[in-house]
Amino acid sequence: MSKLRKAVVAGCLKLPLREAVSAAAEIGAEGLQFDARRELTPTELSETGRRQFLKLMSEFNLTVASLSFPNRRALYDPADLDRRIAAVKSAMQFAAQLGTQVVTLRAGRIPGDADADAYVMLREVLNDIARHGNHLGVVAAITASGDSPADLARIMNDIDAGPVGIDFDPAGMVVSGHAPAAAARELHQWIFHVQARDAVQDVAGAGMEVPLGRGEVDWLEFIATLDEIGYRGWITVNRTQGEDRAGDAARAIKYLRNLDAP
Repeated sequence: MSKLRKAVVAGCLKLPLREAVSAAAEIGAEGLQFDARRELTPTELSETGRRQFLKLMSEFNLTVASLSFPNRRALYDPADLDRRIAAVKSAMQFAAQLGTQVVTLRAGRIPGDADADAYVMLREVLNDIARHGNHLGVVAAITASGDSPADLARIMNDIDAGPVGIDFDPAGMVVSGHAPAAAARELHQWIFHVQARDAVQDVAGAGMEVPLGRGEVDWLEFIATLDEIGYRGWITVNRTQGEDRAGDAARAIKYLRNLDAP
């Protein structure tokens, strides 16, 4: 089994930038994911600032694993769409400058009707983003919004201008009623980033995020599946809930390292 590259979402650590870098190295992460809208933005970091930041990362033997770019609206919402797509492209340019190849974002729930205006718009927008990524060597990886593996595969198959990937979230698959390992096999060719999150479903069919290893994701099976499908990207600890997100993130890195030990 090949060893996975393990990163942590900087926001989980709830620290200023320099302290977050130090803390990530201390808990055994090899990389960090930064929020390119609120945390580490292209407009606030000059060329000199980027060099200094990358030097800081290098001093702690860390890599920028990926950037995330939270969207406030679906990519098929026509309101102010040109400006929002330009912002996504700017984040991708910033990713290239920081030496990372993946920007994760949400596209919105994939419309079920492939002939619907919203689906056609989403397909056009993703093809436009893919063309931009071709020039940069950067891939936009879509985080599912409760979508089924079949719906994700359908939109991925409809992107022909260049690569658009999937930011695979096993916790999200659990919450939406899908088996993470089986979904990863179905979507393997498009997985460019993996989140390390866990979740449980309640009796009403809703879901709740829980610390890694305490939910319904079979991590031993899932990591073996990543190896089986030849995944060589980052697996990034992301704790979005809970009272001790930083502690849970540290324990999650340790948990993954133990599972992935030779």
